[in-house]
Amino acid sequence: MYIARFCVRTLVFTIIVCASCKIPPATAQEVETISIEQREAARRSFEQGEVAYESGDFVLAAKAFEQAYHTAPHHAPLWNAARAWERAGEPARAANAYAKYLRSAPPDAPDRDAASVALEHLGKKLGRIEVHATDIDIVLIDDEVVDFGSVYVHPGKHLIEGQMNGTKVRRTEVLEEGEVRSVVLVEEPKRIETDVSVPSSIGRKIDPVVPKSISASAARPNPIPTVNRTHGWLGPAAIVAGGVTVGAVSLALWSGVDTLTARDEFIAAPSNGKLERGKDKQLRTNVLLGGAIGSALVTGALISVWKWNDSRMEATVSVLPMVAGLPMQVVVAGSF
Repeated sequence: MYIARFCVRTLVFTIIVCASCKIPPATAQEVETISIEQREAARRSFEQGEVAYESGDFVLAAKAFEQAYHTAPHHAPLWNAARAWERAGEPARAANAYAKYLRSAPPDAPDRDAASVALEHLGKKLGRIEVHATDIDIVLIDDEVVDFGSVYVHPGKHLIEGQMNGTKVRRTEVLEEGEVRSVVLVEEPKRIETDVSVPSSIGRKIDPVVPKSISASAARPNPIPTVNRTHGWLGPAAIVAGGVTVGAVSLALWSGVDTLTARDEFIAAPSNGKLERGKDKQLRTNVLLGGAIGSALVTGALISVWKWNDSRMEATVSVLPMVAGLPMQVVVAGSF
């Protein structure tokens, strides 16, 4: 099995490589950012990977080559890591290493064609997740940090997570061999809750407050005959409320279908504009759904009172006369 080899006898690792290795030198930017200590540490990791590969410990070899790359980035360790992961029976890790090699290697890299062929062969047996994340700090797939938007995975169920401002956004996807799935990670909009609770003070009988200096005989109100009437207005009110509920539900269903259509359009061709429009439509759907629920609750309450057997409302109106300079008071009390 071919392994790209650094000429470790040279003093400048990843920068000057002997001609027999056929590995292009690092770029000028890499030369400026990599210190001598980092090159030496990368050289030791690379040699450890070579020893492990020759001894058949391909997992240790792959990890050592990846460590050499992270210490002093150069495309050659990525090629070696990909070959080691493939020999270790880890096709997903090997495919991701090949893909990373092809992204970082120059166009005239000697192993580019071989890496492309190997990646195409492995990709047919794997799934691929395309992650689209806006304002997401960290993206993880199966608890492993993702440093690029396209990741090869084994067929099966996978957990995609995004961390943003201390909160997590999760998606679960199931992929088959050769399938490519686009996943959008966005913060879920806050739910709009409609408070339809009725204060306990409503319906409570209010007793008039009479000053202590007023005698009982003077404070006694002049009664007005009690008015008894049936709830004749509840029927029409319930019908109107029911019509409003049907209209709100219809609008919510239309908005939901429109939101799903926007989601499918975004998945087919992702863009920031489509993402923002989709979020606006999702918020509109939630508002309409909340209004429909509130209208349904009001409709149910009206129908319940309307159909209550022998339900009647009694209202009592009392008038307190002017006493001790106090204005005349009107007291209204009612009960169902």
